[in-house]
Amino acid sequence: MENKWSKLYSLVSLYVRNKQTLPYI
Repeated sequence: MENKWSKLYSLVSLYVRNKQTLPYI
């Protein structure tokens, strides 16, 4: 399960970084 979380976290991180200009948080 940890692997899945790791992958998800990586994907989310990349997505947030891509949409850094947008107020995601």
